[in-house]
Order: sequence, then C-alpha cells, then structure tokens
Amino acid sequence: MSATDPTLQHLPLDELKGKRIAILGSTGLIASTLVEKLCGLDDALGLGLELIITYRDRAKVERRFSELRTGCAIEYLRYDVTEPFPDVDVDFIVHSASPAHPKAFVENPVGVMKANIDGVTNVLEHARAHPETRVLYVSSGEVYGSKTENRPYAETDTGLLDPLNFRACYPESKRAAETLCRCYLHQYGVDSVIVRPGHVYGPALMSESTRVDVQFMRNALAGEDILMKSLGLQRRSYIHVDDVVSGMLFAMLKGGSGEAYNISNRHSDITIREYAEILAGIAGVSVRMEVDAASCTGSSQVQDSTLDSSKLEGLGWVPRIRMEGGLRGTLDTLRSRDRVL
Repeated sequence: MSATDPTLQHLPLDELKGKRIAILGSTGLIASTLVEKLCGLDDALGLGLELIITYRDRAKVERRFSELRTGCAIEYLRYDVTEPFPDVDVDFIVHSASPAHPKAFVENPVGVMKANIDGVTNVLEHARAHPETRVLYVSSGEVYGSKTENRPYAETDTGLLDPLNFRACYPESKRAAETLCRCYLHQYGVDSVIVRPGHVYGPALMSESTRVDVQFMRNALAGEDILMKSLGLQRRSYIHVDDVVSGMLFAMLKGGSGEAYNISNRHSDITIREYAEILAGIAGVSVRMEVDAASCTGSSQVQDSTLDSSKLEGLGWVPRIRMEGGLRGTLDTLRSRDRVL
C-alpha cells in the first residue's frame, strides 16, 4: 500500500505520525497484512510509527515476518488476550485475535469465546485506564446471523442465531464483544470502533485454516481439481485482505466512536460454487462434487451473508480488488513464494 494508493486519498495519514499501535493476533491473515501495510506507509511517508506486535508462538511470528524489510520500529511482545493487557502506552490497539475457522469452532468453542469476550474486555479495561487509546475491534459479518430480508446486511440489521448450537461460539462471542465496546463507551467513555469484514482472502492465508475457500486454494496450488463437499449455493461477500486493511484504517482514523462498519465489495458477492469455479478457471483445474454433509460440520449454514458497505464508503473508502484479479494475484503470490497451505 503506497502513499499514492487511491483508497487512501481521503485518509488523514498525518494523524499516524509518531503513533504507537499494538496489533493483536499478528500472525493471522488480516493482522499480519496490516503490519506489512503500516510498515510500507511508514517507509514511504516517514511517519515514525512504532508497532507492538503481540504473539503467543514466537516461532510462528518469526516465520510470518522473517522477510519483512522495513525501517519501522517494531517491538515483539508475548501476550495471550485472555490475560490483562500489558501496561504499555499506545495510541491504538487493533484486536484481531480470534480463531476464525470451522475446526476451531468444533474442537475449541470455549477458547473461541474467551478470545473474543475476555480478550476485548482486557483491551477495553486497558483503554479505560489510558483514555488516549482508541480500540479497533475486528468483528465479523457473521454477527448478523440468518437473514430476514433478501438484501445485503446493513449495520442496523440483526438476524437469527441459535445460542444452543456450539457453532454459535464465534458469532455470539463477536456480538457480545461488540456490545462490550458500546457498554464501555456508554459507562466509561472508552473510545472504540468496530469493523465487520466479509469473507476475507489473500496471500497470507494460514496453513491451519479449515475454511472451504482455503481448502479450494490448497487444491489449486497442488494442481488438483477443486473438491466441493456441498452444492455451494450459499452467497458470500468475498473481500481481498488489502481492501480489508484499507477499510480498517479508514474506520480507525475516521470512524465514529462506538460505530460498526461493514467491509465488503459488492462486485465480489458470489456463491461458494462461483468462487470455486473462478479459482478453478485461473488454476486450470476442474470443480468436482462429492457432497458430504458430515464434512461441513462447523461451517456456517447461513444461505446469504452478503454485506452492504455503504456506511464505510461514506467515509471515503473504496474497495479496489475484484474477485478474479484478487484470486489470480493470491495464487500467483503463493506460487512465487512456494507456499504450501
């Protein structure tokens, strides 16, 4: 992301000068890309940023950022979000630390809930004691649940969730974390802003992810036919991680306190089947169907989870990466890095 990137033209980047930014969940797809983009901005503009990169697994964070070449000041800090946040002075805390794939929902639903509810509580308590700190909470489009109307979700919509389904560990804890953000604003004046990305993809995909789109990418990288285990008729808002990061920066610097913003690209609202077919065409493989309902345990069964990003676009943000170009770039980058997912 360069200073001439058109998605940044309405951003007050001068407000980042000399800022200290803590990034939680730093090895994940979104947060690790944010680190790279902030470092790129710092190198291009001489912002004097200081990044505090938290981690639980030192080897993983070193692996993820081993090729990062930057003049940006970076401090690595071991931290588990279920613990009180360290007593460090920061201007922004970006909370993006939560498992977000089906295997985690099946095997560790309690841990998923704790990462969101306990994690955001600890961050908000820190911000309560440090009023100069603004929190950016990375939530999810899954908070909307099942639609009651046939249109993309706006931030004012609410849908249905079954709280007795263990799969609800993810969207219900995201909902609760968002409510905590608003409660801390109402009761203590803590400044926070929330983003709700759609289905995020990009070259920093994590090898342990069990999301279907990541499995499709594994097939494509290996030159294998893409194997679908459902009809893939569910409609999703796919969004490239670079667009997500620029949307996060818009929300962080221009978003209203206590407000939530969808991050989506209306040009990439497609079905899972269409996603597989586009990727297969790029990779030169076929799509093969082997319907197996049992293998979809832990996956969202919401039929249409498309999002309306008009509110974020009202801040000046514009998504720039369409589906085919984004998938082609992701596949080419993974191949060039000889990545195995």
